[in-house]
Amino acid sequence: MKRFLIFSLLLVLVPNFATAKNPILVDKGGAGDFTTIQQAIESWCPSGTNYAENEPFVIEVSPSAPYIETMSLNDGNTDLTAAPGRGDIKGDIIIRSSVSSVYADVRLNANGEETGAGLRDGLWIYQQTADVTFENIIFSPEVTGTIDDDLVKIDKNADSAANTITFKNCIFTDTKDAGGPLTTSRADAQRSSNVTYVGKLAANDNLVKIWNDNAEFIIVNFDRSIISTAKCNGIVLGGIAGPAVGQPTGPYELNAHECVFSYVGTTSPDSAIRIVDSGTSMNQPKVVNITGRDATDGGNFATIFYRPSNDAVNASAQTTAAHTINCNNAIFYYYNNSATGAAFNIDDKTNLNLDTVLLFTRYSTASSPRSGIKVSGRGNMAWNKVTFTNASTVTYSCPLFRAVELLPSSVPNVIAARDCIFSGTGTKFASSGTGTFPTLDIDYSAFPTSGPDKIEAIASGTPSWLSLGSNVIYSDPKFVASWYTANATFGDVQSLDYWGKGSDGGPLTGGGDYVGPIPTPLPTATPSSGLSSDWVQYR
Repeated sequence: MKRFLIFSLLLVLVPNFATAKNPILVDKGGAGDFTTIQQAIESWCPSGTNYAENEPFVIEVSPSAPYIETMSLNDGNTDLTAAPGRGDIKGDIIIRSSVSSVYADVRLNANGEETGAGLRDGLWIYQQTADVTFENIIFSPEVTGTIDDDLVKIDKNADSAANTITFKNCIFTDTKDAGGPLTTSRADAQRSSNVTYVGKLAANDNLVKIWNDNAEFIIVNFDRSIISTAKCNGIVLGGIAGPAVGQPTGPYELNAHECVFSYVGTTSPDSAIRIVDSGTSMNQPKVVNITGRDATDGGNFATIFYRPSNDAVNASAQTTAAHTINCNNAIFYYYNNSATGAAFNIDDKTNLNLDTVLLFTRYSTASSPRSGIKVSGRGNMAWNKVTFTNASTVTYSCPLFRAVELLPSSVPNVIAARDCIFSGTGTKFASSGTGTFPTLDIDYSAFPTSGPDKIEAIASGTPSWLSLGSNVIYSDPKFVASWYTANATFGDVQSLDYWGKGSDGGPLTGGGDYVGPIPTPLPTATPSSGLSSDWVQYR
């Protein structure tokens, strides 16, 4: 009995130095549990010190110093590695700055698991079922590193369940020539000097690439994040083969919410968001949702595409898959003197739906056309509350601005545009190529034919593809600010002529708000939508 009591006391008194811990702290200076993020990740892999902990496993990163990382969340179930990878984590994981108001600065080297010129990626996320979340992290290439393809690559090799990769309040950018991220804030993402740098990433590289093989299910979320300042694609969605006959089709989805895309891509077809098919007969259908937050959700915050050099959203070379792009509460601002491109460049394999969108161009080169939306499209599409506007002075307007440029479609379809405003010096409509075009059916919309924001021409002649309804109006919207500015008045309508001209009986506002006079006496039917709620474009 005495021996048992002594043994029991020894069990109580001897400390356990291998106790697992969750959350854990990474601090480069040694004040935490680990000095690198990769060490912390591997502590939640088999044989790691924290493997006994339950999910989600939380890694907090002290923002006290930059982290130069060779970083991998590869679980090993890849075409390149048969053995467990350096990121063979137990389950869901969250990696975030330990100070919510300060970004952790992560500078990536090539992960070392992919070799060969043009294949060296930075962070590689390759998980079958685990959800991965990053919060308040800046990702950029290490200036002396060997990344020559993707800054962040997201892949998977399972079709049984969807996993989610989420980036909350993160930044993806190139490196300064002397090292360190080019973009460190939303204001920073819009400096005109950002275009004069060398950087590490070249044309056809990607800040983020999402890739799938064999109908894998994956959802990738970017929430209040910045994709900025790189001479390559912003986010690319690609893949090799989609579902075979009898194979289930799961979600392959990108969600960009309240994000900023700026100064991305310098060589066509590099784009802020680009869908790429491989040319096989079974490509996975992809869904892209671009959203802001409207007044009913607590204030209007737009997703912004600021000064893209080429297309903002490109799905122009699809083969067989039927993709869908939905855009709600977004602003597209073009300011460029040489490049061509469009806010949306969409072929006839892709469906495009729009709601509450402001599209502005300031462009002074007469020889290069710029399109607001270049589209053939798949199936019937709905464009609601969209403002297409050109700079209201001849000096800065784009003389070849095509608000809508239609391309031939292999499947007859109708684009229904409602509550839209088409305006600005030089603005016109056009079609390119030969064949059958979509029908552009426009009603409850405005084509100003006089005033500072008058349109140049609805279209040359009377093309068979254009249908104008009886509720179209032709007076000037009297924009508060037709010039793009970072305030709440951009695209707001003041003209009393627009009162009651919307499809719901409210004011016709396009993508903005109505801030003009209220009729006296007030009509019996008071509109429930369209009145000023003010865009707030930056947080």
